[in-house]
Amino acid sequence: IMKKSKLSLNEEIRVIRRLSGLNEGLVDDITDKLKELGQSAIDKFEDFMDVDSDEDKKEGDDTIADRIKDFFSDNKEVEEKINQIVWPTCGKSGAVSSKFDAMRGDEKHNAVDISVDSGTKIVSPFDGKVEVASFTEDRCGGMIQIKQIDPVTQEPLKLKSKFCHMKQIDVSVGDIVKAGEVVGLSGGAKDDKGKGNSNGAHLHFEILDGNTHLDPEKEIKSKEFCPKSN
Repeated sequence: IMKKSKLSLNEEIRVIRRLSGLNEGLVDDITDKLKELGQSAIDKFEDFMDVDSDEDKKEGDDTIADRIKDFFSDNKEVEEKINQIVWPTCGKSGAVSSKFDAMRGDEKHNAVDISVDSGTKIVSPFDGKVEVASFTEDRCGGMIQIKQIDPVTQEPLKLKSKFCHMKQIDVSVGDIVKAGEVVGLSGGAKDDKGKGNSNGAHLHFEILDGNTHLDPEKEIKSKEFCPKSN
Protein backbone atom coordinates (compact mmCIF):
# COMPACT_ATOMS: atom_id res chain seq x y z
CA ILE A 1 0.00 0.00 0.00
CA MET A 2 2.95 2.31 -0.31
CA LYS A 3 2.50 3.12 -3.99
CA LYS A 4 1.96 6.58 -5.39
CA SER A 5 -1.71 7.42 -5.24
CA LYS A 6 -3.99 9.65 -7.25
CA LEU A 7 -6.90 9.09 -4.90
CA SER A 8 -8.48 11.71 -2.69
CA LEU A 9 -7.75 11.62 1.03
CA ASN A 10 -11.21 10.20 1.78
CA GLU A 11 -10.73 7.48 -0.83
CA GLU A 12 -7.33 6.65 0.61
CA ILE A 13 -8.84 6.41 4.08
CA ARG A 14 -11.33 3.85 2.79
CA VAL A 15 -8.48 1.88 1.18
CA ILE A 16 -6.52 1.84 4.44
CA ARG A 17 -9.55 0.72 6.42
CA ARG A 18 -10.53 -2.02 3.96
CA LEU A 19 -7.07 -3.45 3.31
CA SER A 20 -5.72 -3.29 6.83
CA GLY A 21 -8.78 -4.53 8.68
CA LEU A 22 -8.13 -1.89 11.35
CA ASN A 23 -11.10 -0.97 13.49
CA GLU A 24 -12.87 2.24 12.52
CA GLY A 25 -11.84 4.20 15.62
CA LEU A 26 -8.16 3.50 15.08
CA VAL A 27 -8.35 4.43 11.41
CA ASP A 28 -10.05 7.69 12.36
CA ASP A 29 -7.20 8.42 14.78
CA ILE A 30 -4.68 7.75 12.01
CA THR A 31 -6.66 9.96 9.65
CA ASP A 32 -6.66 12.87 12.08
CA LYS A 33 -2.89 12.62 12.40
CA LEU A 34 -2.44 12.47 8.64
CA LYS A 35 -4.65 15.50 8.14
CA GLU A 36 -2.49 17.38 10.64
CA LEU A 37 0.54 16.47 8.55
CA GLY A 38 -1.21 17.69 5.41
CA GLN A 39 0.09 14.72 3.45
CA SER A 40 -1.35 11.97 1.28
CA ALA A 41 -2.62 9.12 3.45
CA ILE A 42 -1.16 6.35 1.30
CA ASP A 43 2.03 8.05 0.11
CA LYS A 44 2.96 9.21 3.61
CA PHE A 45 1.65 6.33 5.71
CA GLU A 46 5.17 5.06 6.35
CA ASP A 47 6.33 8.57 7.27
CA PHE A 48 3.59 8.75 9.85
CA MET A 49 4.60 5.43 11.37
CA ASP A 50 8.15 6.74 11.78
CA VAL A 51 7.11 10.02 13.42
CA ASP A 52 8.37 10.48 16.98
CA SER A 53 5.06 10.52 18.82
CA ASP A 54 6.38 10.62 22.42
CA GLU A 55 4.45 13.82 23.00
CA ASP A 56 1.20 11.88 22.44
CA LYS A 57 2.14 8.96 24.66
CA LYS A 58 0.27 8.46 27.91
CA GLU A 59 1.76 6.48 30.75
CA GLY A 60 0.82 2.80 30.41
CA ASP A 61 -0.67 3.35 26.95
CA ASP A 62 0.68 2.78 23.47
CA THR A 63 0.83 5.62 20.98
CA ILE A 64 -1.13 5.32 17.77
CA ALA A 65 2.15 4.79 15.92
CA ASP A 66 3.06 1.92 18.27
CA ARG A 67 -0.28 0.26 17.67
CA ILE A 68 0.06 0.61 13.91
CA LYS A 69 3.59 -0.79 13.97
CA ASP A 70 2.37 -3.75 16.02
CA PHE A 71 -0.39 -4.42 13.52
CA PHE A 72 2.00 -4.31 10.58
CA SER A 73 4.83 -6.14 12.37
CA ASP A 74 4.42 -9.23 10.20
CA ASN A 75 4.57 -7.84 6.66
CA LYS A 76 4.10 -11.23 5.03
CA GLU A 77 0.90 -11.91 6.92
CA VAL A 78 -0.50 -8.48 6.09
CA GLU A 79 0.48 -8.80 2.43
CA GLU A 80 -1.28 -12.16 2.22
CA LYS A 81 -4.39 -10.64 3.76
CA ILE A 82 -4.39 -7.73 1.31
CA ASN A 83 -3.99 -10.07 -1.66
CA GLN A 84 -6.50 -12.67 -0.48
CA ILE A 85 -8.95 -13.73 -3.18
CA VAL A 86 -12.61 -13.91 -2.19
CA TRP A 87 -14.81 -16.96 -2.81
CA PRO A 88 -17.74 -15.85 -5.01
CA THR A 89 -20.34 -16.40 -2.29
CA CYS A 90 -18.35 -14.24 0.17
CA GLY A 91 -18.55 -15.91 3.58
CA LYS A 92 -20.60 -18.93 2.50
CA SER A 93 -18.50 -21.81 1.23
CA GLY A 94 -20.84 -23.31 -1.38
CA ALA A 95 -20.17 -26.96 -2.20
CA VAL A 96 -18.12 -27.61 -5.34
CA SER A 97 -20.17 -29.93 -7.54
CA SER A 98 -17.58 -30.17 -10.34
CA LYS A 99 -13.86 -29.91 -9.68
CA PHE A 100 -11.23 -28.10 -11.73
CA ASP A 101 -9.80 -30.31 -14.50
CA ALA A 102 -12.65 -32.83 -14.22
CA MET A 103 -13.28 -34.51 -17.56
CA ARG A 104 -16.31 -33.37 -19.54
CA GLY A 105 -16.40 -35.80 -22.43
CA ASP A 106 -13.11 -35.17 -24.23
CA GLU A 107 -12.50 -31.82 -22.50
CA LYS A 108 -11.15 -30.87 -19.11
CA HIS A 109 -13.29 -28.54 -17.03
CA ASN A 110 -11.22 -25.33 -16.69
CA ALA A 111 -13.33 -24.02 -13.83
CA VAL A 112 -15.21 -25.11 -10.73
CA ASP A 113 -18.98 -25.40 -10.51
CA ILE A 114 -20.35 -24.14 -7.21
CA SER A 115 -23.66 -25.61 -6.10
CA VAL A 116 -25.76 -22.61 -5.07
CA ASP A 117 -29.45 -21.81 -5.36
CA SER A 118 -30.57 -19.68 -8.27
CA GLY A 119 -30.60 -16.05 -7.12
CA THR A 120 -27.54 -16.32 -4.82
CA LYS A 121 -25.55 -13.08 -4.52
CA ILE A 122 -22.19 -13.40 -6.29
CA VAL A 123 -19.26 -11.09 -5.49
CA SER A 124 -16.07 -9.98 -7.18
CA PRO A 125 -13.11 -12.10 -6.00
CA PHE A 126 -10.77 -9.08 -6.00
CA ASP A 127 -10.61 -5.39 -6.79
CA GLY A 128 -11.07 -5.21 -10.51
CA LYS A 129 -12.42 -3.65 -13.68
CA VAL A 130 -15.37 -5.27 -15.44
CA GLU A 131 -14.40 -6.39 -18.95
CA VAL A 132 -17.51 -8.38 -19.90
CA ALA A 133 -21.04 -8.10 -18.55
CA SER A 134 -23.57 -9.56 -20.98
CA PHE A 135 -26.06 -12.30 -21.77
CA THR A 136 -24.50 -14.39 -24.52
CA GLU A 137 -26.02 -17.04 -26.75
CA ASP A 138 -23.18 -19.50 -26.12
CA ARG A 139 -22.91 -22.15 -23.42
CA CYS A 140 -21.77 -19.64 -20.80
CA GLY A 141 -25.00 -17.62 -20.94
CA GLY A 142 -24.97 -14.71 -18.49
CA MET A 143 -21.26 -13.84 -18.27
CA ILE A 144 -19.21 -11.48 -16.11
CA GLN A 145 -15.46 -11.16 -16.56
CA ILE A 146 -13.35 -9.02 -14.23
CA LYS A 147 -9.70 -7.96 -14.62
CA GLN A 148 -7.81 -7.65 -11.34
CA ILE A 149 -6.46 -4.17 -10.53
CA ASP A 150 -4.23 -2.70 -7.83
CA PRO A 151 -6.58 -1.49 -5.06
CA VAL A 152 -4.74 1.83 -4.76
CA THR A 153 -3.33 2.75 -8.17
CA GLN A 154 -6.00 0.85 -10.16
CA GLU A 155 -3.30 -0.41 -12.51
CA PRO A 156 -4.10 -3.81 -14.11
CA LEU A 157 -2.65 -6.90 -12.43
CA LYS A 158 -2.25 -10.47 -13.67
CA LEU A 159 -5.49 -12.27 -12.79
CA LYS A 160 -8.94 -12.41 -14.36
CA SER A 161 -12.13 -14.01 -13.09
CA LYS A 162 -15.10 -15.25 -15.07
CA PHE A 163 -18.63 -16.21 -14.03
CA CYS A 164 -21.13 -18.10 -16.21
CA HIS A 165 -24.88 -18.83 -15.95
CA MET A 166 -25.63 -15.54 -14.19
CA LYS A 167 -29.34 -14.77 -14.30
CA GLN A 168 -28.88 -11.15 -13.18
CA ILE A 169 -25.94 -8.87 -13.96
CA ASP A 170 -25.58 -5.77 -11.78
CA VAL A 171 -22.42 -4.29 -13.30
CA SER A 172 -21.46 -2.81 -16.65
CA VAL A 173 -18.29 -2.92 -18.75
CA GLY A 174 -15.78 -0.43 -17.35
CA ASP A 175 -17.12 -0.48 -13.79
CA ILE A 176 -14.57 -0.63 -10.97
CA VAL A 177 -15.57 -3.15 -8.31
CA LYS A 178 -14.10 -3.98 -4.93
CA ALA A 179 -13.31 -7.41 -3.53
CA GLY A 180 -16.51 -8.73 -1.99
CA GLU A 181 -18.79 -6.37 -3.92
CA VAL A 182 -21.96 -7.98 -5.31
CA VAL A 183 -21.89 -8.14 -9.12
CA GLY A 184 -25.05 -10.11 -9.79
CA LEU A 185 -27.17 -13.18 -9.02
CA SER A 186 -26.37 -16.77 -9.93
CA GLY A 187 -28.67 -18.75 -12.16
CA GLY A 188 -28.49 -21.88 -14.26
CA ALA A 189 -31.98 -23.17 -13.42
CA LYS A 190 -34.31 -24.35 -16.18
CA ASP A 191 -36.22 -21.10 -16.72
CA ASP A 192 -33.45 -18.67 -15.76
CA LYS A 193 -32.33 -15.97 -18.15
CA GLY A 194 -28.71 -16.53 -19.17
CA LYS A 195 -28.61 -20.19 -18.10
CA GLY A 196 -26.51 -21.12 -21.14
CA ASN A 197 -25.92 -24.87 -21.29
CA SER A 198 -26.58 -25.37 -17.58
CA ASN A 199 -28.76 -28.30 -16.52
CA GLY A 200 -29.39 -27.00 -13.02
CA ALA A 201 -28.78 -24.09 -10.67
CA HIS A 202 -25.07 -23.47 -10.05
CA LEU A 203 -22.25 -21.00 -10.68
CA HIS A 204 -19.41 -21.63 -13.13
CA PHE A 205 -16.29 -19.87 -11.78
CA GLU A 206 -12.93 -19.44 -13.51
CA ILE A 207 -9.65 -17.78 -12.51
CA LEU A 208 -7.07 -17.06 -15.20
CA ASP A 209 -3.46 -15.94 -15.06
CA GLY A 210 -3.06 -14.57 -18.57
CA ASN A 211 -4.39 -17.40 -20.73
CA THR A 212 -3.69 -20.09 -18.13
CA HIS A 213 -6.59 -21.38 -16.06
CA LEU A 214 -5.92 -21.82 -12.34
CA ASP A 215 -7.72 -24.02 -9.84
CA PRO A 216 -9.85 -21.60 -7.76
CA GLU A 217 -9.84 -23.93 -4.77
CA LYS A 218 -6.05 -23.78 -4.66
CA GLU A 219 -5.89 -20.01 -5.20
CA ILE A 220 -8.46 -19.10 -2.54
CA LYS A 221 -7.16 -19.66 0.98
CA SER A 222 -10.51 -19.41 2.76
CA LYS A 223 -13.97 -19.86 1.30
CA GLU A 224 -15.39 -18.14 4.37
CA PHE A 225 -13.29 -14.96 4.05
CA CYS A 226 -15.33 -11.87 3.25
CA PRO A 227 -13.84 -8.33 3.24
CA LYS A 228 -15.24 -5.80 5.67
CA SER A 229 -17.65 -3.37 4.08
CA ASN A 230 -16.75 0.33 3.90
